[in-house]
Amino acid sequence: MIPFRLTVVFLGALLASIAGCHFGPQIESLETARRPEGVEVTVHLTGGESTGSPPRGELLDVRRESILVNVWREPDAGYASPRLVTLIDNRFIDYVDAGLFGRLDPDGRSAEADRARLRRVSRFPQGLAPDLLEDLLKAQGQESLAILAE
Repeated sequence: MIPFRLTVVFLGALLASIAGCHFGPQIESLETARRPEGVEVTVHLTGGESTGSPPRGELLDVRRESILVNVWREPDAGYASPRLVTLIDNRFIDYVDAGLFGRLDPDGRSAEADRARLRRVSRFPQGLAPDLLEDLLKAQGQESLAILAE
């Protein structure tokens, strides 16, 4: 009977210590959860070998047929703004790399689930309304949305 009690006490202590442990990423260590910006993404375009370095920037919005990215530009390239709000159509995307948050392959079998996951870590998970998009463009000194078509 004593060995059974020792086993129960040992298992109880073990379970209590495991219950206090955290597994996986914690909110305190997840930088994206502590700031309003969307996750940083790299958009690999179809035929990417010939188009130069892939666009990188903040994920603003994930739409069914496209994504909206605030693309970072070279600071010394003479641009009026270091960022460019860009609409990238899924037809020209090979895949989107979002680091810890995975990737989106627009033609993949899990595209809808990937799109939903990345939408949650974008700056505007509820979607970017046209009037808010206009305000964002004005704030960055853009007259219109840049559209990446090739």
